[in-house]
Order: sequence, then C-alpha cells, then structure tokens
Amino acid sequence: MRLSNRKKLHSGRKKDSKASIYSSEITISSIVVATIAGIGLSSVSANTRGDQKYPNMSGEALNFVYLLIGGLLLAILTRVLYSFLVNRGKRFDIVRADNENDVKPIVIGSVVTFSGVILAQIAVLLTEVGLFQVTTSDVYSYFVFAAVAEEMFYRIGIMGMVQFLISFLLVRMKVERLTADIISLVFAIIVSTTFFTLAHTAYYVSSAFMVATAITSIVLTFGYVVTKHPLVPMLAHMLLNAICAGQFVQIML
Repeated sequence: MRLSNRKKLHSGRKKDSKASIYSSEITISSIVVATIAGIGLSSVSANTRGDQKYPNMSGEALNFVYLLIGGLLLAILTRVLYSFLVNRGKRFDIVRADNENDVKPIVIGSVVTFSGVILAQIAVLLTEVGLFQVTTSDVYSYFVFAAVAEEMFYRIGIMGMVQFLISFLLVRMKVERLTADIISLVFAIIVSTTFFTLAHTAYYVSSAFMVATAITSIVLTFGYVVTKHPLVPMLAHMLLNAICAGQFVQIML
C-alpha cells in the first residue's frame, strides 16, 4: 500500500514537472529559506544603519528584501496565470510540497552547480584574482542572504514569467510545443541573465568580471532548469557568496 502511494506521488510529480516548463517552481522549502533570508536582510539593514564603515549597506539590504518579495510575487502570479490560461482554472498548487525524494537531487544539483560556477569564474578571472577581508557578521550575512533574494527575483520570478508568457504565446500561434518550449527557455535565460549582469555593474573593475557574472548566471539557471527545484540555485549561490565573504575571489554576486 505504501509502495503504491509512492508511485502515485512520483507520477504526480512527473506531471507537475512537465507543467513547470510554463511556470516558476515554488516549494515549501524555498519559501522557508526565502523567509529566513528576508528576516536576515532586515536584520542587516537595521544593524548597519548609521555604520560608518558600511554606510550604504542598510539601504542595499533593504533593496534585496524588495527583490525577494518582488520575485516571489512574480512567481506566484506566473502560477496563477498558468492555472487560468493553461489549466483552465482547475486545481493547481501555487506552492508545491517537497517530495521526500527531493533531498538527494537538491544536494547533488547544488554541489554540481556550485562547482560549475567556481570553474567558470576561475577560467575567466585567472589573471584577475584579488583577495579581500570581511570582518563583520553583518556583511557575511548580507552576502549569503542576498543570494536567495537574487535567485528568487532573477531566476524564479523574471525567468519563470518570461518563459511562461513566450511559451504560451507561441503555442497560441500554433508553434509546435517542443519548439515553443525551447525558444521560450532560451529567451528567458537571455532576459534573466541580462538583468542579472546589468544589476552588478557597480562591481565590475574590468570586462572579465562582467563575463564571469554572465556565465555565473547561466550556470545557476541551468542548475534550476535541470533539477526543477528553486533550492538548487539558491544554495549554490549562497555557497559562492559565502566564499566571497570569506575572503576568496573578489566578486560580489
């Protein structure tokens, strides 16, 4: 009996992952992580207000809270649009429950994605590595929590919305489903990567840093697309930022 229930759950997951081509994936675990990040960024904003060493951090941390909320709202809106435009108003979970079999692919996906990001950055910045020191816990928290906010906005929010809208329009124009999926995915990756890269222009000291940022965005995106779980790019990005805050490569993503 228990085995048959697992089979039903697995088959249901397959259907949902097929549907996720047209919409952002939001899971209970990603909501929990986003909530923790939001509280952490709010704390950073409050604690660094008036700090002479990091005078701008309070406002920047607050901006990341806005990114977090905006990305979540975009993702929810995408799911709602999918429900009404594609699923014709039938029951459709806005937030997907985590499967008990999710843990292994999340861990493996996060590590592989993180490894890809590190390799890409080393390849691009081989001659431009710089070390810097971060001494306060507020700055360290800022780096880590900012990663969650950026993934929620650029990957899950913007990319999910663009992917859904382009795919929906192409299907309505009688374009073959597979072709529509591929075109919408490529277009969504380009749009989200462009926004992500432009958002980090303040940190570029050379063109190599811009290339590294764009490649990082693409690798994180593929980690999300392949695993279809929002925690994968979030965790990989958090690891990257934790290393940056821990005085390794001087890229603040």
